[in-house]
Amino acid sequence: MKRTVCTACLIALLWSPLLLPAGARAENAAVKQAMSMAPAKANGILHIDVKAIAPQIIEGFSQNKQIASEIKMDPFAAELNKIDSVDVYVAMDPDMQMPIVFGVLRGSMKPQSLQTIFNAFGDNDMAAPVAAEEGNGRYMIDEMIMVVHGNEAGDLDKGVMMVGMGPMLTPEFIAGIGQTTNEILPPLLTKVDTSRPVWGTMTLLDAEDSTAPKEVMMSLDPTGKGEGTMVAVFNDEDTAGDFLKDVNDEEGVMAGIFKATRDGSTVTLTKAPGETPLVTRFVNAMVKAQQEAKTAVSMANLNGIGKGIVLYQAEHNDQSPASLDDLVEAGTISKEMLESPAAKGKKIDKPHYVYMPLPTSAPSSLVTAYEKPEINDNKGTNVLYADAHVEWVSMDQFEEDLAKTQKWRAENR
Repeated sequence: MKRTVCTACLIALLWSPLLLPAGARAENAAVKQAMSMAPAKANGILHIDVKAIAPQIIEGFSQNKQIASEIKMDPFAAELNKIDSVDVYVAMDPDMQMPIVFGVLRGSMKPQSLQTIFNAFGDNDMAAPVAAEEGNGRYMIDEMIMVVHGNEAGDLDKGVMMVGMGPMLTPEFIAGIGQTTNEILPPLLTKVDTSRPVWGTMTLLDAEDSTAPKEVMMSLDPTGKGEGTMVAVFNDEDTAGDFLKDVNDEEGVMAGIFKATRDGSTVTLTKAPGETPLVTRFVNAMVKAQQEAKTAVSMANLNGIGKGIVLYQAEHNDQSPASLDDLVEAGTISKEMLESPAAKGKKIDKPHYVYMPLPTSAPSSLVTAYEKPEINDNKGTNVLYADAHVEWVSMDQFEEDLAKTQKWRAENR
């Protein structure tokens, strides 16, 4: 578990806004500009020169068939080109004893620009209308994401937009931005190649998790063939070795993007060999991660349906519900659990799960519910079996199990 948390910290730093990769050393204009907004307690920063890499982002999205078929490319590209740069900060809140992560966007964009970028992804949970203005240039997206627009907010420069979690971006916090010198980041930035379009650094030395890296330094140039380097310094060699395995895992999220080597407790990541541009690799990895996340949610839905069936049977003398709607009416599952996240943007009738009632005496290998295969482009599907376990199976396996189930039901009516 600790290794997973550690890896997540690094991935979060690397994959912040848009899940994609804004320059001499720590004294150039971009560094000065970024540091001017850094809170005194900020222990992490990620800079993205959006203006420099926007063409590669747009091209990378266009080349991916799945995204290209779902994304509204024209408005997305128009609004993305209004952003000059993004700086993402990680700062500790002394009162809440937890990190505050927020981004500062510079350019000619307005809150609606950010909303258009969210809305470009039809299945994005944050694709909701911008709420009414809170006052002083503050807006809310999806009731949690706060947007502070500099054109209207007196405490931000014109052309600057701040985005973060609403409860944490208090007026006092925002007013204090840039008022006190940050002493944590400059020493780390001297170790980073800030001439590339994307660079960042973080220290987790004070983290409670002993497996967290002491330092992380990263710089990327995703244009053309691109170059990329990331260095993570851990507390010990064993933890570094675990992270090395995670990065080089052919099934992992970084597969095909980076290759890792280790020298003691330091792990160095460099761009994996190949001609595919880094942006395209990031896009493909993002799609893979989204698919895995949707599969996990769908499996959780079926798992909940399975538990709901068991509860229903216990309350109805081992009688199975006639339909999934019976479970909703009984309160054992929610109506939302009948919707597959992978079906968003697809014209597939609800419910997204097919239910076949089975008695409690049915063999455990029979299918009692499954996700409609067309949701996953008939490449396989999630199945709930009679013993209440859920499994992703290939289409051949699914068709075999479904045929066996239908035969058993016909013979045991």
